[in-house]
Amino acid sequence: LRLDEMTASTVLQSLKFPTTTHRSQEINEAHEKTFEWIFRDPEDGFRPWSNFVEWLQTDGQLYWINGRAGSGKSTLMRYIYENKITRHLTDWAGNAGREVPSFKWSYKSLEGSLKRIRIFALEDFKICFFIDGVDEYDGDYEALVEVFQELTKPPHVKMCISSRPWLVFTDTLKGYPGLRLQDLTSKDIRLYVYDKLEANSKMLQLSKSKPEAAAAFLREIVTEANGVFLWVGLIVRSLLSGLRNRDDISDLQQRLEELPSDSD
Repeated sequence: LRLDEMTASTVLQSLKFPTTTHRSQEINEAHEKTFEWIFRDPEDGFRPWSNFVEWLQTDGQLYWINGRAGSGKSTLMRYIYENKITRHLTDWAGNAGREVPSFKWSYKSLEGSLKRIRIFALEDFKICFFIDGVDEYDGDYEALVEVFQELTKPPHVKMCISSRPWLVFTDTLKGYPGLRLQDLTSKDIRLYVYDKLEANSKMLQLSKSKPEAAAAFLREIVTEANGVFLWVGLIVRSLLSGLRNRDDISDLQQRLEELPSDSD
């Protein structure tokens, strides 16, 4: 059986509010070719994260994306939502599938809506939530996670959430599938840094005149980032400004040293 249109509209309307799209409009788009690994199988013999596609395609509960401040959690969540999830979720939901737009809630409206949704959570109604920035909630985090855990007990309801790895989340979400983002983005950060800087004509000149120093400098940026995309964005903007001012490698190095690498 397929969820009838009237019931589906009732569910969606219960989640709406005037500033529905504000948060999604504030989130940066993923740089080209970054985060593609989320839809791939973890490397054989080395599983740094729980298989996300497998989680999308099967009955499950919570999937927790955690990472340091500035590591790109919201950008990853946006990338997931805007890319291949519909196909993978269809494998799980079958004829019960229906794409739902993104929303932003207060805790009270969220809790009330989720409780109403659970009334409809029958075997012919499968639903998967993607909730970003759980750590930005101003209230009892443990109580909020309990609401999520209670809602996702039935196999036909599941939820992907993101937050910083605070102890309250580490304790309450221990044992659930998930990933720690800053451990997985070094290749993405390298791609971003090299795309932005190596394409710069002044940087190309520096690379030709001082190849070893320029190469070492680019590697240092990736290392210093420590998985934090926010810091990388800030330093790349500063370096591009320096390149426009005809900075040498030593000047660029000084800019790098002036921006603390610990963004937490």
